[in-house]
Amino acid sequence: MGLWTSRGRWMVAAAAALAVAAGCSSRERDVLARSGERLQEAGALADRVGRLPVTDAAALPRTGTARYDGFAALRLEPPTSGPGGGASVVGRADLRADFGRNTIGGELNDFIGVVDGRPVTDFSGSLAVTEGRIARGPATGWQADVEGRLRGGRDRISVDGDLIGVFHTDGRRPAAAVSAITGPRTDLRLNGQRREGGIVVSAERPR
Repeated sequence: MGLWTSRGRWMVAAAAALAVAAGCSSRERDVLARSGERLQEAGALADRVGRLPVTDAAALPRTGTARYDGFAALRLEPPTSGPGGGASVVGRADLRADFGRNTIGGELNDFIGVVDGRPVTDFSGSLAVTEGRIARGPATGWQADVEGRLRGGRDRISVDGDLIGVFHTDGRRPAAAVSAITGPRTDLRLNGQRREGGIVVSAERPR
């Protein structure tokens, strides 16, 4: 789950420092405060889910539904040559699993982050998680399409690909949480230019 790295946190911290040094409006200060809170919450959740065991095929529920709330971290690497920078944004994840139908889907939205070292900004738009299917073994997990566009100021991010994920157990609930990363064929673009990178999703059921 390499998107939860010190580099991503450093980018947001650096953008915050630049904005403070330059002087910023009350709205900009609010965005900066929310971005810091979002990173702390998202990092803590990713660490918590990452420590949970992956659910065995035999233990995965066969009936009922579950809702998962959490975060999605999207990272776009700078180009290896030529102009342009990278992007690091974090949004909310809202996923729903139907174990009787073996389906999963939802939405990633409310993104906030930085592009190319510019000040932290909100991103409108969302990424739809659709056509998700739950696999029951021998490798238990799930896979879904992910597609959408995000807009923050002058910057545009587009995603078209898939998420590959697993369920996690907390010892009491066999499907207490989910995590996922983008598949290798996912097309990620920043302002129309294809970039390397990916998305990491971590979400858990309300207690």
